[in-house]
Amino acid sequence: MRRPEVMALIGACFLMSAAHGAYYTFYSIYLVDNGYSKSLVGWLWALGGGL
Repeated sequence: MRRPEVMALIGACFLMSAAHGAYYTFYSIYLVDNGYSKSLVGWLWALGGGL
């Protein structure tokens, strides 16, 4: 855990997750505004996350 390479990897993964969080949130709002139900949006994210 204390190796610089491991810390760099964990930091990069955190930054990637934080950057994509806003995208996922606003895209979900966009889908709901365009007629998709909230439950369908949730199922689509669940399906996409498993691929």
